Amino acid sequence: MGTVFVEGKTDEFLIGILLRELGINQPTLTGCGGKKEAVRDFENLVKGTGDFAGIIVDADTSAVNLWESIRSRLLRSDLRFEGHGNSDDIPTNLQKKGLILNTKPRIGVWIMPNNEGEGEIEDFIINLISSNDKIWKLADEYIEKVCSVDGTIKKKNKAKLNSWLAACDPSRQPGAALDVRRLNRDSENWKNFESWAKRLFGQTVD
Repeated sequence: MGTVFVEGKTDEFLIGILLRELGINQPTLTGCGGKKEAVRDFENLVKGTGDFAGIIVDADTSAVNLWESIRSRLLRSDLRFEGHGNSDDIPTNLQKKGLILNTKPRIGVWIMPNNEGEGEIEDFIINLISSNDKIWKLADEYIEKVCSVDGTIKKKNKAKLNSWLAACDPSRQPGAALDVRRLNRDSENWKNFESWAKRLFGQTVD
């Protein structure tokens, strides 16, 4: 088996739901209490003997800077490449399809939302919400109005998503309330994530 490190408990819930939708029924996710902790623990994991070692973290302000940090840790980790692979397989620039390395353990890196630019897991999910979703429109409008009178809200999209999730299923915590049936899974980014996840977890990619 192997492990995928994420930043926290909410990410465990959200990413777990997404992975189960892909047929990965027992994803091994570990919330680390923050991004720095996740990157640190991931560096230790890639030196282990498991089947795979993965990390899913938010780009926040820059996927480029975060990838540079992760890449430098991979380069110094004396990875055990399978076949004819070597450290040249670690790209200077992370591609939008994420990273899978044919090593032992197999290594996977995904920076939310799309391995490029900036953003968080909330942006990944928001981009999958149908434009016709009436509850989303109300949640969007509500948070915009709140922000117009309260400038202390720093993560507007997170507030919008939590409002949407709370309205969709008030009986559950926002991180556990995501219903993938409300999402549009035809986007390129979803398909890239699906391919990446199945490769990391050792499942067949259609």
